[in-house]
Amino acid sequence: MKLGIYGAGGLGREVLALASVINAKEQRWKSMVFIDDIHPNRQLNNVPVIEFRAAVDIEDIEFVVAVGEPMLRNELIKKIKTSNLPLATLIHPDVDISTSTFLGRAL
Repeated sequence: MKLGIYGAGGLGREVLALASVINAKEQRWKSMVFIDDIHPNRQLNNVPVIEFRAAVDIEDIEFVVAVGEPMLRNELIKKIKTSNLPLATLIHPDVDISTSTFLGRAL
């Protein structure tokens, strides 16, 4: 499995740090890429930055949106869902989650 982090700004780098902690414990992703449709074709923290249209061609990839602005975040989530691609949920392995907490898609 690969992780596509949609957003290569400050929040994207924070998500990369979280994903790296998760990966150290679970080996969940073989590799990670940043997705940035405005400034692709570069490296950021030793991770390639590509456009969304290139990311959709990657086999076995899931996405997390790392954009803080709510309207844009919603647009990107719709873009991923419209392409029938999976969204990832990232939870720090040291988080204590109550048994009364529901994690998953809202009904």
